[in-house]
Amino acid sequence: MRTCPCVWQERDRSSTATTPVAPAVEHRVGIVAVPCPPGAPRQHVPDPSTDTHLGTCLRAVGGARAVPDRDVRSRLVGGRYQLDELIGRGGTAEVYLARDALSARTVAVKLPRPDRTSNPGLVGRCRREAQSAARLDHPNIVPVLGTGQDEVSDSRGNVVHRPYIVLEWVSGSTLREVLADRQVLRPDEAMRTTAEVLAALQHSHERGVVHGDVTAANVMVSAGGVVKVLDFDNSHVLTDADVTHTLSTRGTPAYSAPEQVQGMAVDARTDVYSTGCLLYELLTGSPPFSGESAAALARQHVHATPHPPSLFCSGVAREMDALVLRALAKEPEARHQTAEQFRHDLLAVGPRHDRRKVEPRDG
Repeated sequence: MRTCPCVWQERDRSSTATTPVAPAVEHRVGIVAVPCPPGAPRQHVPDPSTDTHLGTCLRAVGGARAVPDRDVRSRLVGGRYQLDELIGRGGTAEVYLARDALSARTVAVKLPRPDRTSNPGLVGRCRREAQSAARLDHPNIVPVLGTGQDEVSDSRGNVVHRPYIVLEWVSGSTLREVLADRQVLRPDEAMRTTAEVLAALQHSHERGVVHGDVTAANVMVSAGGVVKVLDFDNSHVLTDADVTHTLSTRGTPAYSAPEQVQGMAVDARTDVYSTGCLLYELLTGSPPFSGESAAALARQHVHATPHPPSLFCSGVAREMDALVLRALAKEPEARHQTAEQFRHDLLAVGPRHDRRKVEPRDG
C-alpha cells in the first residue's frame, strides 16, 4: 500500500495487514507481524477520535483515495509542483501526490486546507514544521525537499498566502497499519525498529528539535525496509522556551509524556517517553494505557503505573521489561536522558526470549 509521509492511515479492521519484509541491516528493518501467544489479553487500541492532535496529521481509512478538488489537476503549486490526486485530508490540512515539473520526480505536497488559510496559528505551525524539518538530514527521517507559499483565494474571495511543504514520496506502511489487526512484532524486530526511531530522534535532538508526537502512526517502514519518522508539525525548538511551553499539549494522548499533558516544558526526554510507549505497543499490541477520552489517558500518564510488557507477551525478556519501564518513568530525570542512551541500552539487551505464562490483565 502506498502511504504518504504525512497521512495517518488506519486500515479497516476487516482487512488483512501486510508488511514489508527486509533483512535487518543498517537503516533497514525486516518487519514480521506475529500474533500474541494464545490467551494473551487484547488491550484497547486508542480510537483516532480521542486524538486531540489533529494539526496537520491527516487520516485516510482503508487506503481509499480522497476525492480531489474539481480543478486541482490544473494547479501548479509554487509554479513547479503539478498536483495530481488528493491522498489525504484532515481537519486542517491536505496532502497531494504531485509531480515536480523540474525533476519529473513524484513528491508529496502538504498544504493547509483552503478554508483554514485565514488561521494564523495553523499557518505559523506549517512554517514551524518546515523550519524544523529543514534542519534534519537523516536516513530515518522523511526529508523536506522544499517549502514556499502559494497564492490562493479564501472562502471570501480574498487572495491569501498558503504555505506548502514538499516532501519525499515514500511507499510503505505505517506501524499503525502493521498493528491494525492487534498484531505484535517479535521482540527482536520491535527492538531494531525502535532503535532506528531513536537514531532519528537523536539526530533531531542534536539539532535542537524535539518531535513531540512519536506514535505508531508517525513511523513507517518503506517498501525497502527503511524505518522513517514522519510529521514534525508538532515539533518543538529547544532554544525557544515559549514554543516548548505553548505547544507541549499537542501530542497524541496515548503517547504523551506526563509533562506534556500537564502543559509543562518538553525536551528530548519527552520523546524518550513517547518512544517507550511505542516500543510497549510493538511488543504487546497496544500502548501502556487505555482510556475513553484524552483526559482519562492524561490522568494515567501522570498517576498510573504501567504493567510490564512481559505480562502480555511471554517472549519479552525481563531486561526488556526494565528498559521499557525506565523509558516510561513519570519524572524525566528517571528516564534515559538521551535517545542515544535509550538506543544503546536497547541494543545491549538483545532479543532474549523468556518462557513465561501469559496472565490476563485486570480490567
